[in-house]
Amino acid sequence: MRRTLVVFVCAALLVAITPAGAADPPDFDYATPLFGLNADTDGSLLVADAGQGIVSLGTTAGSLIAELPGVTDVERTEDGDLVATTGQPPELSIPGGMALYLITDDGTEMIADLWAWEQENNPDQNDPLIGDDNVESNPQDLARIEGATLVADAAGNVLLEVGDDGSVDWKALFPARSVSTQPLKDLVGCPDAEGDAADFCALPPEMPAQAVPTSVAVGPDGNYYVGELTGFPGTPGMARIWKVSPDASHAVCGTDPGCEQVFESRQFTAIIDVTFGPDGTFYVLELNEDGFMAAELGIGGGSLNACRLDTEACVELATGLVLPTATTVAANGSVYATIAALTPQADVVDLGKEFSDDNGSVHELNIALLAAAGITRGCNPPDNDRFCPDEGTTRGQMAAFLVRALGLPAAADDAFVDDEDSIFERDINALAAAGITKGCNPPDNDRFCPGGTVTRGQMAAFLVRALGLPAAADDAFVDDEDSIFERDINALAAAGITKGCNPPDNDRFCPDEIVTRAQMASFLVRALADLR
Repeated sequence: MRRTLVVFVCAALLVAITPAGAADPPDFDYATPLFGLNADTDGSLLVADAGQGIVSLGTTAGSLIAELPGVTDVERTEDGDLVATTGQPPELSIPGGMALYLITDDGTEMIADLWAWEQENNPDQNDPLIGDDNVESNPQDLARIEGATLVADAAGNVLLEVGDDGSVDWKALFPARSVSTQPLKDLVGCPDAEGDAADFCALPPEMPAQAVPTSVAVGPDGNYYVGELTGFPGTPGMARIWKVSPDASHAVCGTDPGCEQVFESRQFTAIIDVTFGPDGTFYVLELNEDGFMAAELGIGGGSLNACRLDTEACVELATGLVLPTATTVAANGSVYATIAALTPQADVVDLGKEFSDDNGSVHELNIALLAAAGITRGCNPPDNDRFCPDEGTTRGQMAAFLVRALGLPAAADDAFVDDEDSIFERDINALAAAGITKGCNPPDNDRFCPGGTVTRGQMAAFLVRALGLPAAADDAFVDDEDSIFERDINALAAAGITKGCNPPDNDRFCPDEIVTRAQMASFLVRALADLR
């Protein structure tokens, strides 16, 4: 099975990390392309395989549970039935090529013909950058609400609400805007581009780009969140995320109060799916970080971002994803995505997991990042659905974190006499062999004290040795003059890995305080990469 690499960069250090402990769903003979992915109520996964229909993936096997060519997304209803969108173009002569379906034990029936509705209504006909002849529909993604289904129509540039009775109305319209064509020209090598790509060199400096809303998810606050792909020329950094009020009706986004842009400070590109985890983390999947045209040209890859709604902070959990189209989070916190989804090599992979006990923590995203990278697995094996963010970090745990993060090899020598019963013995020996630790009982240093907790001063020493940080000229804090770790603390501050322990002044480091597991996650993320 394929694995996604998460890459941390620190100075000259380049560490490629494969998610550890991830359990990919079973292989299945997809007809492709794959467009939709949702966690089912029984722990399995529902896959929208446009080549054949709806696939259910369990832990050991998969099966085709409903034939529905052209399916783009699928979700379970409150009654246990399935609703699904189809988005095949009408010219393929597939009945109900753009529609919403209900699948029950009695069979499959069309709830609403969305192509016919678009032809009759065409909500974006008054967009001055598009014109009234832009009659297009491509239902791409759905989300269930009580008694109805929300549908993101990527070609119609609209969020629809389709009642279970077949009624259709639009909630929000996503306007086009003028964007620069220069990134596309640079991508294809203008003015020296050859073949069909040379046509791009003749584009004007700016041109209209449609919104192309590809995804919708209901947030923990009850609002609807919609992500944009952004249409041709696929300019990077232009994909917007909108918050649509449940009370919105015919709201023009960016103009009417019922639909406002969020995450404006983030430069997303080619958003292909959004979803929420059980703890409220907002996941944003990008088809390609260089734009959808880069994906068509086979350049670069996509990424999965984990974000907080309250602060709008995000981190990249995975990069270099090949043609991802959908993501979902299971009840146990495992994060899944489709990859190579538009090719015969399409697959569903496990990108890691989130935890149930870090909701609301300021360190939540950093914890999720470490989990996705395989640096932490949890604190309650074998379930490992908890992280224990407020518990102190033990010296043994610290050893494991650093060994996994740095990819340190196993050591031949047994360095200490007190770690034989520790599950971290191999990690401790690897740390000692790398010169990152010397022991806990100088001058003998024949003991490691694996169950002892790590202070902030000790943590500074671990990280400085692990990363080879140089000494700093400045004295950053007022409370470390008597600490044997003062030089390490100053080096850590100079590298931007710590700011202090008493915001907003941050003139103290608190070297003798215990480092919690959550704090350790943030220290490690700052040490290994600037991911904010």
